[in-house]
Amino acid sequence: MDSSNFVEVVDCGVDWITCTCSDSNFAQRLVDRAAIWIQDEKHQGNEQLAWGQYGYEGFCCGQVTVGQRHDGVIVRLSGRAAWSHWRDAFEFASNVSRLDVQITIRYKRDAASQISNNYKTAMRSKKRGDIKRAVSLFRSDDGSATLYLGKRSSDKFCRIYEKGIESKLDHYEECVRYEVEFKNKCAVEAATFLRDAKNEYEAAKSVVMGYLADCRISPPGLGDVPLTSIRAPTERPTHHSTFQWLNTQVRPVLERVLEWDAHVEAVEALGYDTLLALIDAYQRTSKRK
Repeated sequence: MDSSNFVEVVDCGVDWITCTCSDSNFAQRLVDRAAIWIQDEKHQGNEQLAWGQYGYEGFCCGQVTVGQRHDGVIVRLSGRAAWSHWRDAFEFASNVSRLDVQITIRYKRDAASQISNNYKTAMRSKKRGDIKRAVSLFRSDDGSATLYLGKRSSDKFCRIYEKGIESKLDHYEECVRYEVEFKNKCAVEAATFLRDAKNEYEAAKSVVMGYLADCRISPPGLGDVPLTSIRAPTERPTHHSTFQWLNTQVRPVLERVLEWDAHVEAVEALGYDTLLALIDAYQRTSKRK
């Protein structure tokens, strides 16, 4: 692609986070933070509305959504709110189910042609067998174009679109947004990488460019950016992560089972002999202490 058409990186960073918390202490702190963020949205003229989904009930206002149910809290941030507060949300989260990271680039002319060139590049690579991801280009009657790399249902998925037309803001005129959506373990991995980075801005560029490089796409002006490929962890869980999972995921389920008075079914599902051996080992160890 013609690098002379590159103007500048307009913005870059986290554009969406969906996280949940099942720890009662952290959940309340997350709700308290979300309440402050909703007040900020209200002060900017956004209306607070009732919200409910997946059994959660709560509120949404502008770019902030928060809900509660019997087993925890969900918080969803987008746009400016995500860019500003995603670290605080991640700090109290038990899990991150979605994280979007983006680079927005301004060109001197015709953002649609940049997207078309990206599509042609990806299709050439796909025909050669260099990439296996789905490649789809959609054009709207307003003249805009959107390129999808990968499947929406996968743990990594990319949208490339004209931010100026999508946002209707002059600030984004002739801008192309490269946005990678991470889900499940990949979302946790991406969030952890960005949190631990010395420079979040550079780390975000690295993450997005890493995905684009896998698709053989290199936006002009960003060819020298270090690449980071986010992949779901495959290593065996450590003792610490296993016990953390038992505490944050299994324990709330067992507490609900007791509320339902379904202890017989739970014991049969987990295995009576296993539970008995665990209790016996715990009692013997406690006596030694």
